Amino acid sequence: MFRTELSRRSSQQIVFLEASFQLGPESATPDDAGMEQYLQSALGHQQLDLVVPIGGPAAVFAQEHRQRLFPMAPVLFAAVDQRFLQANRMIGGETAVAVYNEPVVLVDNILQVLPDVRHVLVVIGDSPLDRFWKTEIERQLQGFRSRLTFSWADQYSFSELLQHAATLPPHSAILYTLFAVNVAGGPTTAEEALTELHRVANAPIFGFHSPQLGRGIVGGRLMSIEQLGRTTTDVAIRILQGESPDAITVPPLAAAPPIFDWRELRRWQIDDTRLPPGSTVQFRELTVWEKYSRQIMAVLAFVLILMMLVVGLIANQIRRRRAENLLRESEARFRTFADAAPVMLWMSGPDRLCTDVNRPWLDFTGRSLAEELGNGWSESVHPADRDRCLATYLRAFDLRQPFEMDYRVRRADGVYRWLLDCGAPRFLSDGSFVGYIGSAVDITDQKLARAMLTNFNHKLIEAQETERSRIARELHDDLSQRVAGLTMLLYNAASNLGKGRDAMRASLTQLCGQLADVTAAITSISNRLQPPLLDLLGLAAAGAVLCKEISDQHGMRVDFTHENVPNDLPQDVALGLFRVLQEGLGNAVQHSRAQRIDVAVRGRVGRVELEVNDDGIGFDPNALKIGEGLGLLGMQERLSVMNGELLIESEPGLGTRIRAIASLSKNPRVETECRASA
Repeated sequence: MFRTELSRRSSQQIVFLEASFQLGPESATPDDAGMEQYLQSALGHQQLDLVVPIGGPAAVFAQEHRQRLFPMAPVLFAAVDQRFLQANRMIGGETAVAVYNEPVVLVDNILQVLPDVRHVLVVIGDSPLDRFWKTEIERQLQGFRSRLTFSWADQYSFSELLQHAATLPPHSAILYTLFAVNVAGGPTTAEEALTELHRVANAPIFGFHSPQLGRGIVGGRLMSIEQLGRTTTDVAIRILQGESPDAITVPPLAAAPPIFDWRELRRWQIDDTRLPPGSTVQFRELTVWEKYSRQIMAVLAFVLILMMLVVGLIANQIRRRRAENLLRESEARFRTFADAAPVMLWMSGPDRLCTDVNRPWLDFTGRSLAEELGNGWSESVHPADRDRCLATYLRAFDLRQPFEMDYRVRRADGVYRWLLDCGAPRFLSDGSFVGYIGSAVDITDQKLARAMLTNFNHKLIEAQETERSRIARELHDDLSQRVAGLTMLLYNAASNLGKGRDAMRASLTQLCGQLADVTAAITSISNRLQPPLLDLLGLAAAGAVLCKEISDQHGMRVDFTHENVPNDLPQDVALGLFRVLQEGLGNAVQHSRAQRIDVAVRGRVGRVELEVNDDGIGFDPNALKIGEGLGLLGMQERLSVMNGELLIESEPGLGTRIRAIASLSKNPRVETECRASA
């Protein structure tokens, strides 16, 4: 492995000179001189770039004869057990890739996978190196003497060893270490010995290093010869590239993680659960499926494809029929859903033409589905809105954008109603455009309400301006003139100071009368703006005073009655009903031509009622719906704020009855709005 890896990785051609021999750990043997002479002859005057002694005997020989054989060459000791290096200290120009063999670990591995083992046969040869390791192994295995018995192969010839291995007692195991020379002196290669031993042994064999795996051993924590070869090559390349051996230190290599032969585990019925954690299992025999899975899969796939084609044809027919049924059911469900919707729905295709409308649309227009399809729907659109409606629709259609528009459509009874129409483009999952879908709702009432609100605001502004003009006229035409008269009277009083007491008294009397009239006028204006009696005496008293003032001012009969009216009415309720009374009396005086007005205020459980009846000309209450009658709308607004209601009964020529009901319970809507405003 070392020679192959070094030749492959070196950038230069490597010339190898190899000398093989066996030598024990003794410092001198009869073969030393002969080996030294052989190497001197073989080397001649060649300059060696690297000397690699492999194994303990070669390391001992190299250290003893280095100075005479290759004094200048760097030395790399490989596959040398750490014990040899400790016994023979290295000198300059030397380094090592050492190993540390641990027989204890090997026996521990045996007991872990075979806890019932009681006897171990240790296979080892009879060479000096074998004897050295036997001594070392015996020393390390002393701790197992109480649990195991050991026998040694060095006392047998090879044939005797095979016979002994075939007749081992139950619960035995074989630990195969080294087998260089057997006891009979006949050399036997380790590979041949292991193969023969595996053939006859009646007990599982555990090995020593990785090349033995696959040749008959069960496995365990083996010394990785592959890793040893790679590491030795790494160090050799560094030295050949000029690095000093003294600067290179490599930790001794220990046994690799456990690895096992699957075939031996099955042979000796060793359960995988007994293997140490992190173990690797090799040489698994493939099952029929694992060997021929591709062929089996190909045949099955072919058969499956044929079956799928047949099933697919049948399923396709079933799906088609099912899809047709589902489509019909879906269309029926959609039609039912669309017809039950509270809005009018329509659909159009990619050609801009209407393709469908729902039942509410047909009920609204009073036309048939055939009449509405295509461009037929536009025939019901008001002529003044048709061009604008179609232009908006076509522009949105071309841009594929949603749109919203309002237009008038002729209802089934011939009345045009405003519709709010919203449309959106429709796309399939692949992004293709398939037309539009839209909905329309009747917004006529909303438009009328908006117009009525706008008219109400306009009339409210007019009323404010009218009230301001009236107050301005009263201030200018009445109070200003009276103040001017008071000024003249003051000048007259000043000029009469010297004319006597009677003249002075007459001037002051006239002045006091004018001042009283001015005060009364100011009080009248103030009372109309904010009646003080309402806060001081309550609604009943303030209403009575107001009715008397109206009666005196306009010379008509105004009768006022009250019943069970609380004095502690909420301020907003009292003021609201008072304003309704003011407005009702004002309308009766200005518009009804009444001779008599009856006013009644009654207290009820949870509410207060106000009635204003006149015997005037009456009017049509429907006028309120189109925004006329600011006073009536104002009264409605006031009562809605108080969670109340206004009832109007009137006919032309039959007088008018106005009934206002104000609730005394709190209005949740008003409170919510107030909190939101706060």
